Order: sequence, then C-alpha cells, then structure tokens
Amino acid sequence: MGAFAQLEYNREHYKAFVSTSVTSHSYKREDPGKYGTYGYQETYPVANVKTSWSNFVPFSVKAGFNYRFNGMHNVFVNGGYVTKAPMMDNIFVDNTPLSNPIPEKIATGEIGYGFNYRTLSVMLNGYYTQWMDKSVTKAIGSWNGPRACIPNIDARHMGIELEASYQPLEWLRVYGFFTIGNWRWTNDVNFTLFNEQNEKIGEYHAYIKNLHVGNAPQTSAMLGLSCMPVSGLTLGVDFNYYGRHYADFAVKAFRTYLCMMVLACVNKACFIFLQAVGKALSSTLLSMFREVVFGVGFALLLPVFFGLDGVLY
Repeated sequence: MGAFAQLEYNREHYKAFVSTSVTSHSYKREDPGKYGTYGYQETYPVANVKTSWSNFVPFSVKAGFNYRFNGMHNVFVNGGYVTKAPMMDNIFVDNTPLSNPIPEKIATGEIGYGFNYRTLSVMLNGYYTQWMDKSVTKAIGSWNGPRACIPNIDARHMGIELEASYQPLEWLRVYGFFTIGNWRWTNDVNFTLFNEQNEKIGEYHAYIKNLHVGNAPQTSAMLGLSCMPVSGLTLGVDFNYYGRHYADFAVKAFRTYLCMMVLACVNKACFIFLQAVGKALSSTLLSMFREVVFGVGFALLLPVFFGLDGVLY
C-alpha cells in the first residue's frame, strides 16, 4: 500500500511540479521444500521453512521546472531523491534472511534544452545520478554455484543524451538518438560468499572502486527512417549501435595482458643476454627486482591510489 501527492503550477511560458510518494513493502519467504532430486544427484531438504517478515517503507521526492520561450525553445531542470526496497533475491539467501538489509537510495538531477520548429524537433539533456547502498546477489561460475551477496554498493551514473526527429514530408520521418555515459562503482565493498548448500564460506573484500558498471552499454546510437506509402501502412528501418558494454573485470585484465605480451620478449632477452656475457649475478638481481618490486610491491601499492586498475598498471 502507499500514497502519492503532486502539486503543479502552469503558466503560458513555464510550468513546475513537486511530487512525493511513500509505500510499504514487506517480504517473507515460504519454502515447502518439495524439490526432490535433480539430475546431478543433489537432494534438497524437504522441510517447510517460513521466514520472518522484512519490512521497508521507501519514499520519493521529485521536482521539475520547464520554461518555454520564443515559441520554439525550452529549457528544463528536474531532480529527485528516491529510496527503494532491495530485490527479494538480495534479502534472502535461499531460506535465510540477510542481517540488516537497508533500502537503496537514488539521488538524481538533469538539465536540458529542447527545440521545436515545424517539422524539426531536437532535445539535449545531461544527467547525474548517485545510486547508494545497492545490493547484488551474483552466482560465481554456473547458475547453481557459490553465490556472492554484495550489499551497500555505490555507483555514479552521468552522461549526455541527444534525441532528434525530422519530418521533411508528410509521409516520411527521420529520427535518431545518441547517448554517452560514464557509469562507475564508487566504493570498495565487503561481501559474503555462500556455497551451494547455503553454508557461509567466508567474508571477502572486493576492489571495485572506479570500475565501470557492467551489463549495459554506456554509448549507444540509433538512426531510423519511417514512411507511410499508403494510409494505414507504415514501413520503417532502424540502425542501432551499442558500445562500451563493460563486462567483468577479468575481460579488461585479459585484454591488457595480451596487449603487453609483445614486451615479454624484451624482458626475457635481457636476462638471457646478461647470462650470455657472464653477468649471471646482474641477471639474477634484475629478475628478483622485477618479481619483488613490480610483481609484489607495486601490485599492493598502486591499488591504494588507482583502485583495482592499479593491479594492471
């Protein structure tokens, strides 16, 4: 259940609004345990489990202002603060509720400009969003492998969006958009790892600060064309581009490693050359210096300043 209220103020050249809402979310897991035995010969318990309620009262406050001038131009600004209940998968690990789950928080703002003249429409806006205390539950390896329960992740989303539409003829329209963003995790986090039997493996620390948020393209573009040759029939074609679609850190690390493979021959050639000219001690000291200072020392020191990317540096 919940409540919503909105106040609007309209005039010829400008309008503004303020809205707020509050809801009540409650989660409870009931598991009859009637899973039986699957093909990989894992038998699940048949006990009937009922958890206690996990209650949340998320709310939102939003406001916006739009000013129109010269009949063709408008500028606008919007902002808001929203709290939301975590997803159910981030509250329960199988039949065990996590301790002290907290609501996720989102603070966002945008500013933009619009142009409308006859058959041409253009809108440009920039946005900035802070997502705080986000919770994620992620399987490691296969879908039924160990699971990492990662709470209290913070992220920063900011970017620019451009959208345009042009209709040169009554039956022909050209449209498209372009977006570019910079979405990154902004903190390192502690997380708990559970095995397949829901047994705690241990507590770990994830160095994710400054890494890009994955599973969504941070650069995208689209160009489309639609026409209506006869009344009631519309034909269209769209061209889409998606880029900077970041995945796990391992992908970035693997690419960096392969790019630097060409320099490995220089390293080996120096050791072999020094040994060949009778300078075995220099070769040994150089090799130890590389392993101890660069392989261990810098690997521990650089992440303090550059986050997880410091390991690659």
